[in-house]
Amino acid sequence: MEKFELNDFRKLRGLSEVTFSPDGRHIAVVVKSCNEQDGYDFTIWARAEGGEFRQLTSFGKESSYLWDDENTLMFLSLRDPADQKRAEAGEELTGVYRLRLDGGEAVKAFTLPIQAGKLEKIKDGLYLVTARCDANLPDYYKMSAEERKQVAEDKKKNAEFHVLDETPFWSNGTPGFTSKMRTRLFLYDEKKAELTPCSDPLFQVEASAVVDQKIYYSGCAYTLRTKLQKDVWCYDLNTGENRQVYVNEGFGNRSQNVATDGSRVLFCAAKGEIWGQNEHPNFYELDPASGTLTLLAEADLSYYLAKPKDGALWINGNDRVSNNLFCFGADNELKKMSDWNGDIGSFDIHGDQAVISGKQGMEFDEVWMIDLKTREVRCLSDFNHSFLQTKSVSECEPLTIASHDWDVDGWVMKPVDFDPEKTYPAILTIHGGPKGAYHGTFGIDMQTWASAGYFVFFCNPIGSDGRGNEFAEIREKHGTVDYEDIMNFTDEVLKRYPQIDPQRMGVTGVSYGGYMTNWIIGHTDRFKAASSQCSVVNWVSMYGVSDISMEFVPDQMGGSIFEKTQTYWDRSPLKYACNAVTPTLFIQPLADFRCHLSDGLQMITALMDKGVETRVVCFDGDHHGLNNFGKPSHRERSYSETLNWMDSHLK
Repeated sequence: MEKFELNDFRKLRGLSEVTFSPDGRHIAVVVKSCNEQDGYDFTIWARAEGGEFRQLTSFGKESSYLWDDENTLMFLSLRDPADQKRAEAGEELTGVYRLRLDGGEAVKAFTLPIQAGKLEKIKDGLYLVTARCDANLPDYYKMSAEERKQVAEDKKKNAEFHVLDETPFWSNGTPGFTSKMRTRLFLYDEKKAELTPCSDPLFQVEASAVVDQKIYYSGCAYTLRTKLQKDVWCYDLNTGENRQVYVNEGFGNRSQNVATDGSRVLFCAAKGEIWGQNEHPNFYELDPASGTLTLLAEADLSYYLAKPKDGALWINGNDRVSNNLFCFGADNELKKMSDWNGDIGSFDIHGDQAVISGKQGMEFDEVWMIDLKTREVRCLSDFNHSFLQTKSVSECEPLTIASHDWDVDGWVMKPVDFDPEKTYPAILTIHGGPKGAYHGTFGIDMQTWASAGYFVFFCNPIGSDGRGNEFAEIREKHGTVDYEDIMNFTDEVLKRYPQIDPQRMGVTGVSYGGYMTNWIIGHTDRFKAASSQCSVVNWVSMYGVSDISMEFVPDQMGGSIFEKTQTYWDRSPLKYACNAVTPTLFIQPLADFRCHLSDGLQMITALMDKGVETRVVCFDGDHHGLNNFGKPSHRERSYSETLNWMDSHLK
């Protein structure tokens, strides 16, 4: 079989938004694939019960959809030439189309005069719309064609001027400055062709739930700076009344969302007094009449996606070295409902069946069915399997070690064509976060390195996700116990795999992984090459420029920059750059508003000042998620830069 080559990622397809039809007879999914225009196509595919997936759309922009009935999909798209022309002229609008599964072309249902991102059906002909809006133009949705044209002309005239009067100034993954931009809720009545706002212009909506003819939504209204505490509001579908039903009383974790199990209004949040902003949310029931909360259950679980199904709230949670499905029902108990071993990207529930998109073992994204009674799993698709069957891939061999007072989970990948009689270079890779986690699944960059003749090893040190609040606690300790865990894991890998040449090891990581890479080169010379990607360098400057600066940074450092100035500096890799001797490559997207260029350049300058071999590669237009979501040509260049850097110093 052929080796997995550096550009083979272009042939892999990513999956998202997998759902059952209302009657459970069909499954739909969004498929993402690289195109010839150096971008991505998003298309909708569907599968009838017992059949195979077939492609339903081909325009390449269908990344969001819903089921309008058992045989009809609705999706957002700008495929109408007239709509495209208006959008190119600067007008904000979104086309909505219907497509029947039994044949025929997609038919335009209506056009929304806003930039919609999501559509949710409330009842026939009535839809909840989530849109990104400019609070400076609160009535844009009802402007005349001439007024909208004037707005576009004014924006073009003032394109070189930017007024910033609130923070965050920008949002990673969003082009340009985001001052006064808000996520807003609207109702669209198709019969009346009427769009009605539910939330106020300055309110940033984080989550919503529909219960008994009422839309509950959580978030905050703000000026000057965003707020950590999220309130809950209610829009009455019958009367049009919009009122606040819960005033936040000291909840301080980052995830505070309204939700529902289908009948109750739930508020998922935590005080954050013990474990800070990363504390896992508990489950409360909200009484909208009195505005009071009742604690239903304490839950030490990190989760990514929750949706109501069959009288329960279903959750995709991080379960140590895997994602799994959990259910919070009327008995107020959080129950694990699957024995999945891998990543879950999206899921849906129908009766006793769950459908997920995700990765397992060395399989890339596929659609899987889980029997919730027997927990048996079967694969329903072949989006990537056949292609990977033609490639030699390296398995992730689990390795758990004792470090400090806990176990550290990790994995080791042998080089493709491994010969136990030979010695090999190795690459240590470190995940982002710090509250991220590896699951031992297929990694594009890791497979590329293994195919190029490297051992690859990685672990989940203290601070990682999936093992509860206590294990995830790393505040004010960055670069201490986590660094020791990683070094202890490295030592054990060298003992278990004597074929690794300890004089030919490299280290790399993205985001927090980049932070640890920067930290490592300032504290040891055991690695002979490093690739620091989208990294944190200086907590002091990160506080001033990052899109998460005023919440994340003080939380991680244990207080404000004015109170904890020395801690900010002590935990910064820049402080220790004077000790570095390791040749280091820096990968820096220029639109990375999470770990900004101005931060990375400080470490680069320090290393160059010390005479350390240093190279920086910048990428126009790409953001913090470069290696997963960047332009295909940028991703390929990023992968190749790291591989070439390692080759030139380790081989």
